[in-house]
Amino acid sequence: MSRAKEETKFLLTYKFRAYPSALLEYRMENWLYILCNLYNHAIEERKRGWKEEKKTVTYSHQQNSLPKLKKKDPALKLVHSQVLQDCLRRVDNAFQKFFRKEAKYPKKKKLSRYNSFTFPQVWMKQKKKLVEVIKLEKKNSRFAYLHLPKLGKLKIRLHREIDWTKARTVTIKKEPSGKWYACITVEVELDQILREAQAKAVGIDLGVKNLATTS
Repeated sequence: MSRAKEETKFLLTYKFRAYPSALLEYRMENWLYILCNLYNHAIEERKRGWKEEKKTVTYSHQQNSLPKLKKKDPALKLVHSQVLQDCLRRVDNAFQKFFRKEAKYPKKKKLSRYNSFTFPQVWMKQKKKLVEVIKLEKKNSRFAYLHLPKLGKLKIRLHREIDWTKARTVTIKKEPSGKWYACITVEVELDQILREAQAKAVGIDLGVKNLATTS
């Protein structure tokens, strides 16, 4: 792919209202609790490593330590492995911002502040072909189901069409109001973003990481 072609592709995130069943909501709340504990453990491990040994604990080290950590805390096995890795990536990003003097030293999070988790892959390569990690099942013209591994079937209001073959990540978020949302990031062409901005008069920020967000 040419550089000019690459520069016309961006990531656009769409936010869809989600309606989990009581059982699924319980599972998702449990995931947030487990992931918040993992996040805080990773923060503390990095802090202790530098304070006691002047050692920089890296993302790779913490990711490779997950199997050992799962033996100590079996609850981690309830969460999809890629979601656990994304949690550790969040910790790493927080420290990278600190090192670049863009943010303060990372602190542990309260459970009320850890309100989302991310599946970093919708499609995965297996034996030279793409397979779905997450499946989108349309129920009708208004609603669809996201089949989330290790969680179950999440109903969402599909207020607009998206090209699922271009989907890249799915983030499940709980708002302070208690409402749940599914934020689906899709790779799109620049002209599509501009058409949507013109048609709906929405503000779109094309950042340095080629990430745009719209309602």
